[in-house]
Amino acid sequence: MNISAQIPQRNQWLAAGAPSRQLTPQNLAQSDYVSLSLESPGAEDALLAAGMALAQGKPTVLSAPERSHLPWFLREADLSYPSQVTITQGSTPVEIKANPEPIESAQKFDTFIGCLMSGLTKEQYAEGHTHLAQIDQSLGGKNYCEGLAVKSNDSFGTPKESLVVDLEAIKGSDRCVFYQYDNSSRPSGMWVELGAALAWGKECTLLTPDLNGVPPAVRDGMPGLKVIQYGSHDSLFG
Repeated sequence: MNISAQIPQRNQWLAAGAPSRQLTPQNLAQSDYVSLSLESPGAEDALLAAGMALAQGKPTVLSAPERSHLPWFLREADLSYPSQVTITQGSTPVEIKANPEPIESAQKFDTFIGCLMSGLTKEQYAEGHTHLAQIDQSLGGKNYCEGLAVKSNDSFGTPKESLVVDLEAIKGSDRCVFYQYDNSSRPSGMWVELGAALAWGKECTLLTPDLNGVPPAVRDGMPGLKVIQYGSHDSLFG
């Protein structure tokens, strides 16, 4: 079955058929498809919606002037999930296939640790890497954190594989902790991960300096998400 998907305005999201504009997993679960216009920066709510849609198996359209305008994490999402995701340019409605395959996980983890450290200097990234190691150690158990495996901000893999691996790890985790290094607003894949985790009903905690750099939907209060405003790195890590 094909669906003609409408494209929303810049940096907005559209859940066709949902009962309201409220950005929650429960609301998006009632939609026929989800379409997003992503042109960084300022697309954080749309990135949350993208994660929810991917987790719920909703046909998903990502629109941007060019593929390079999409956040890195989603630039090859149509290759990661070809039966679910369509990437297009402009605002013309597109025909999409409504036959997504569910995301499965072969591994089980106690905690998925996500991080927002894009756009940092090498020195800041190295410090953030140390912070992630401390979070991982304090949680104990068997955890998954891509940020620990990536030693520097120029050694990531491909968007295609990163999206699949991270979403499968979230699906296989009992709980999720997301760490924001600073309060700058950035179009990060972490918001996609958070949206997916919330859609799957995971116990989620966000560690953020304050609310200045979080998506508006999180700032307004997101059901199922515990937000800890840690202030400074010294306050959080001692």
